[in-house]
Amino acid sequence: MIPLVIYQRKNPKTALLQYFLKNDKTVPVRLPDFYSRIQEATTISTADLKAVVNALQEQIIYQLKQGYSVRLGDLGSFHVTIHAKGKQTAAE
Repeated sequence: MIPLVIYQRKNPKTALLQYFLKNDKTVPVRLPDFYSRIQEATTISTADLKAVVNALQEQIIYQLKQGYSVRLGDLGSFHVTIHAKGKQTAAE
């Protein structure tokens, strides 16, 4: 189960207090932790896991640079986002 906490925040437009849910865990899990857990559950060596994960990362980055989004089923989706402010002319 995903650990959740309730927090209170003031709405900047109305100044009313509102309650929100958020994930309680904010510390990221690193790749070595994944390698260890997968290796314990399978017969795959750490070297093979690293090779596959590195190849997957390289392919995701390559496809994103080509302008594609990447969908990996239940794992999730990756896509490039751009944040920009509007300008008066295209040259700007």
